[in-house]
Amino acid sequence: MRAGMFSQIDVSARTVVLVEGVSDQRALETLAARRGHDLASASVAIVAMGGSKNVRYAVDRFGPARVEAILETRGDLSTFRTMQRQPAQLGRPIEAQLRRFMGTKAGRKEAYAAHLVEALDLEDMPRPLDLLLRHLTAGDA
Repeated sequence: MRAGMFSQIDVSARTVVLVEGVSDQRALETLAARRGHDLASASVAIVAMGGSKNVRYAVDRFGPARVEAILETRGDLSTFRTMQRQPAQLGRPIEAQLRRFMGTKAGRKEAYAAHLVEALDLEDMPRPLDLLLRHLTAGDA
């Protein structure tokens, strides 16, 4: 854990949830917003601890074609195609290429965490995110 991480914790929060990385934080915040929950009003702080490795889960869950469609709607498909033509990417499975692409530009994993959660049906959310959000917002409604 980085020492600076503690500076982002709202000390007035009733609940603090530590997640692996900013992409996890964005995914949870996006899911909460999609379900109409205001985590700050519920006195919940989501704090990223400094890693983001869950792109693999999203690629596996959606499948390459759907992730590519999301890239296209966000204007990144041509950039992804350029990366696929690079010698180091030739012959690699598309899933590996997509995971690599998400990590090639600062902030891309974090941005796509939100975009991928936005694209999921609310009934098809990853179970850990769904259960955590249900727990955190049990007093809402």
